[in-house]
Amino acid sequence: KLIRKPAKETADKEVLIDEVFKEIQKGPFDELRDIEIVSAFEHAKSSDFEVCVVATMSAGKSTLINAMLGTKLMPSKQEACTAIITRIKDCSSDTMPFKAEVYNHEDRLAETHENLTYPIMERLNSDESVSVINVAGNIPFVSSEDVSLILIDTPGPNNSRDKRHKKVQSELLGKSSKALILYIMTGEFGTD
Repeated sequence: KLIRKPAKETADKEVLIDEVFKEIQKGPFDELRDIEIVSAFEHAKSSDFEVCVVATMSAGKSTLINAMLGTKLMPSKQEACTAIITRIKDCSSDTMPFKAEVYNHEDRLAETHENLTYPIMERLNSDESVSVINVAGNIPFVSSEDVSLILIDTPGPNNSRDKRHKKVQSELLGKSSKALILYIMTGEFGTD
């Protein structure tokens, strides 16, 4: 006589892992209840695949992202122009324009845009009250069926006029435990 015993699916295993993590947090170690540990655990379970685009000021981060998007969306100049974190999440749809949610330094939603354009991004990048921009739209070379690609444009850490750039980039990289780092180098070999 055959008795069918169903195998555990991925979702079943994820539920078990969640239960184990909750039990661990009830233990004596306060460190396991820290908000950053909980956040890292939740982030590790997500289907988002983050790529942090990192480089010094004016190395071409935004230019590369624009090329990957197939449109000029991110401001790019021969000087510091990205002062905030911009997350661009692939939502594959050929007809959908880029949409954005803009957050202030208190993590409150400040504004939304149903059709994000280059002039809007220029204005947002120069607005000191803006902290993060979450963009959703079609990144042409990927499919988001199983995993969603998120390109993260970061400020260059070497802006001597604004030390916040270095702080913003360092904090992001410290919290991105699952991210891939795409480090862009300029062609100026032999320099610092």
